[in-house]
Amino acid sequence: EDLYVCSKALADIVVPQEYGMTVDEKLSIARGIVTPLLRKIQADLQGNLTGVLTHDEHVNKLDP
Repeated sequence: EDLYVCSKALADIVVPQEYGMTVDEKLSIARGIVTPLLRKIQADLQGNLTGVLTHDEHVNKLDP
């Protein structure tokens, strides 16, 4: 129980700072994470549709 209380107290301080304290901070952090992820997903989908592989994909392909 003591460990939980200490962990909870620390998390209550750290977590809001990690993910933003205001709505604007939260949106800014989310955009920084989601934008590159969506670009990667879009590039992967386009690559699958066109059959064009990037250099990294070609190097890592299992059956060249």
